[in-house]
Amino acid sequence: MLASLVALVGAPLLNSSRSVHAAEGVIIDSQTVSCDSITVTYTVFAAAELDYGLIYAHRADGTEIGLATGPGTTGQHTVTVSFPAEPAGTSLYARVSIGSGDGGRVEAQGAPSPCGGDGGGDDDDDDVPPDETDSPGAPPAWAGYGDGRLNPNPGEYYSVWCNFDRIDVYRDVPQVGLIKMIPLGDVIALPVGSQMDLGDYMVLERGGEDAITIYGSNGNGAPESGSKSFSLADCITSNGGAPEPSPPVDTSDLSPTEELREEDPQARVQEDIQDCQALYSDDQELLVDCLAYVMVQEGASSLEILWVWVFQLCLGLPVAVVLGPLALGIVRRRRQRREGDVRD
Repeated sequence: MLASLVALVGAPLLNSSRSVHAAEGVIIDSQTVSCDSITVTYTVFAAAELDYGLIYAHRADGTEIGLATGPGTTGQHTVTVSFPAEPAGTSLYARVSIGSGDGGRVEAQGAPSPCGGDGGGDDDDDDVPPDETDSPGAPPAWAGYGDGRLNPNPGEYYSVWCNFDRIDVYRDVPQVGLIKMIPLGDVIALPVGSQMDLGDYMVLERGGEDAITIYGSNGNGAPESGSKSFSLADCITSNGGAPEPSPPVDTSDLSPTEELREEDPQARVQEDIQDCQALYSDDQELLVDCLAYVMVQEGASSLEILWVWVFQLCLGLPVAVVLGPLALGIVRRRRQRREGDVRD
């Protein structure tokens, strides 16, 4: 017990020389800042153990510029967060957010550090372009897909687009296919820290105000599980703005017939009977079946429905149609009488 307490409380003190602010359950051991990525090494303690963590990249003013997922299990982990290149000298830092066992989150963040060179010094060599012959055959830096997908990554598990007021989730392997269409409005309304079951063993989590992660086992690399994280703000921007809420239903334009149908059950039943007659007037068997269905919806018993068939067999089709409403009236009065007997 004492050893655990020392690990949770003493570890931040031991790392204070790195200018890292640690929260209970997770500490940042180191961060390497460049102008298009931050590589962060962090340690998770058992008190905060979950399957995943969210690793953010921020400017010194707190603006979030990148997001990646990483392990949330006990131990030390290293994750790189990539983002569009920032101007040299921009101060950046990493923040790690881990889900805790009680449903909350614990966080740690590094101290802001300028990107580029040795930390933004005035080295005369900073303005000299690198000699490309120093590394012959080196592949060029990945420039992104450029097709509008969110938080693109060459090894992404899911590919995500936001448009038409929805979030479209695709996979590329073994063949390109649309996996899910998620209403953007539902995701915006999802409380921070909550999850949404997408079906097919997929889950969407809102890990922060701007952090969305989709988990599943049917993306690129299936059946191995994976995830895709992206910024909700970027999604809304890509969509052209947040979806407009659906307008309330205006009932003022209802015709008198529609209002009567809603307010008068007798008129509603009469209309249903007329529909049966219009549809099945040339087929007695189907007509009686249709009338029986209407009676079932009104709570008629099997014996009462049988009387409709008797009308049809003994008196003929026209009489059955005429007596249909009368039979329903009898059904209603019998039901009211039975309900009154039960109350008494």
